[in-house]
Amino acid sequence: MIGSAAKSVIPRVILAMERPTTPKTDLAVLLAQMGKDARAAIPQLVTLLDDSNAMTRQRAAEAISRIGGPELRPAVPGLTRMLTAEQAYVREMGARALGTRGLAAKRIVPALIERLQDEDEQVRAATA
Repeated sequence: MIGSAAKSVIPRVILAMERPTTPKTDLAVLLAQMGKDARAAIPQLVTLLDDSNAMTRQRAAEAISRIGGPELRPAVPGLTRMLTAEQAYVREMGARALGTRGLAAKRIVPALIERLQDEDEQVRAATA
């Protein structure tokens, strides 16, 4: 965690995320490092869960996982979609984010059970 001084940077990060040329993967990494202090950026992170760049999706899920809390419920559909991504590292982070912060809801249990049979060992471990 970067610390509570990070809160003053969040509005600028949110504005930067709205620009098409901004390196969103890097900003997601920054928000992950800020942890709970980055709560105000949750809507932008949820949007990144559907980004065309797999690494950006993975980093957004990591940030969501580190922020935690009930206000992350809007992230559940995007994280659930990540469970079927082509890239194993995206599936793994989707499973981790759903499980580590109590975001898992009954409606996604079948998708998680399916990932227990994933071809990738790390995805299976993250799901368990």
